[in-house]
Amino acid sequence: MTDMENKKRRAAYVSLSLLALAFGWIEASVVLYLREIYVREATLRATSYLPNLQVALVSLPGRLVVLEMAREACTLVLLAAAGWLAGRRPADRVGAFLVSFGIWDLVYYAALRLVSGWPDSISTWDILFLIPSPWVAPVWAPVTVATLFVLAGSYLFWTSDRERRYRWTDLSMLVASVFLTIAAFLLGSRAVLDHRVPEHFPILLFWSGVGLGTAWFAWAERRTSDGRRPWVGVGVRPIVASRTEAATARITTAVVGVERPEASDAGGVIADYREAKTRLDELVKEAGELAERFERLAHGLSARPGHVVVGLPDEFVENPAEWDIVPSHPLPSIEHLITLTNEIRAVGPRVEELRERLILTGHADLVKQPDAFFH
Repeated sequence: MTDMENKKRRAAYVSLSLLALAFGWIEASVVLYLREIYVREATLRATSYLPNLQVALVSLPGRLVVLEMAREACTLVLLAAAGWLAGRRPADRVGAFLVSFGIWDLVYYAALRLVSGWPDSISTWDILFLIPSPWVAPVWAPVTVATLFVLAGSYLFWTSDRERRYRWTDLSMLVASVFLTIAAFLLGSRAVLDHRVPEHFPILLFWSGVGLGTAWFAWAERRTSDGRRPWVGVGVRPIVASRTEAATARITTAVVGVERPEASDAGGVIADYREAKTRLDELVKEAGELAERFERLAHGLSARPGHVVVGLPDEFVENPAEWDIVPSHPLPSIEHLITLTNEIRAVGPRVEELRERLILTGHADLVKQPDAFFH
């Protein structure tokens, strides 16, 4: 990952965190307003047998409960949209959503505690969600899930350039863990609708869902992530031609008149491919760095169309941070840029040619691009 990509990703992560933080505070403010308006002294006296159940649902009119459910759905849409805009690949978009959701939930409880003194403790009961039925649990349960979301989401966001090949089995197990966790939250919904505190929280069911999801995610990431970023969709695998393949090659030679490369030549082709691919990566990286420098220079000069910085900095440039051309770090000459461009044009087709040879001769496998999250 280049320095420029690191800066962009860092900026996106910080911006996403600030959005989630601000929205968590807004969410806490809305809840406080609802309680202040609708939970009157008479209601509190009437429901005094519900200690520490700080929920406005029991006193909200039906039409406002529907409005509250719509607001919660809009919250999820907003967080999902922010996650989508913060990333470019499925991995960092999923990670961005998890990070924003986790920070939003943690800040929500922190803000309520700071402003109103609630929750009294992590064992305080709370209604978490209303769709499709009230979710109820001690505060420590959603805080645990939110913390795991931040950790897993941050990992996905910062490692999105790794190749991932999640199978449908992985997706099924992760979805199953989500349903188990939600089921633990929904088991107490009937008690809340009856204006009662749930007798107990299904801890075993909750930790079964959380443990399954965490363990399976860690296992799938360890299995599928190799730390590389292959942008060419080919996986090289040296093989020895079988008797059937050798016979097929002889038939092809007799019919078409073109001799298929022998398996003994595969090692040389693979070595040539890797050498050419490495060289192309180096050239593309150098071109990207030069392009970034030219972009910075153009940005700096755009505010001073009458000035051009050549050699030593112009005396009219007051901010040294904007100097891009200095004797110790000059921009490349036009000849160097032409040479670099021509070399990329020469090496690129060579890499594609070797890649196709390896695929056609059975010494390479086509693989999907790393952007595909589930396969």
